[in-house]
Amino acid sequence: MRSWNWRIDDLDYDYHAMMASLEGFCARQFLGRRITNGCMLVMEELVAQVFVPVAQAHGLQDPRLNITISVAEGGEKASLKVDCRAYVEVGIYTEEATKYPSEYSASLVRSMTSDRV
Repeated sequence: MRSWNWRIDDLDYDYHAMMASLEGFCARQFLGRRITNGCMLVMEELVAQVFVPVAQAHGLQDPRLNITISVAEGGEKASLKVDCRAYVEVGIYTEEATKYPSEYSASLVRSMTSDRV
């Protein structure tokens, strides 16, 4: 299993550096365009549209997000893990994420487990 890690310690994080790093990781792992695009989409939607807005809404300036994307041998599947303890420490729980429709989660799962192209 090979992994890519990124830590966000400030809401003014460098989005473009994060995405370039992830794209570079996917290229080094010889992932197909479909898996690469899925990983990029997941990061964009999860970080920019879920975790950062929730942190802003609660005044959490240091979200301390630790994000890991792991790729199995062969590159057919990728998995995502987000350590968001700082959210829990200030009383932000999973209810925040459950505001999003279940189709959102389903599309992220499909994006992360696509065939190589």
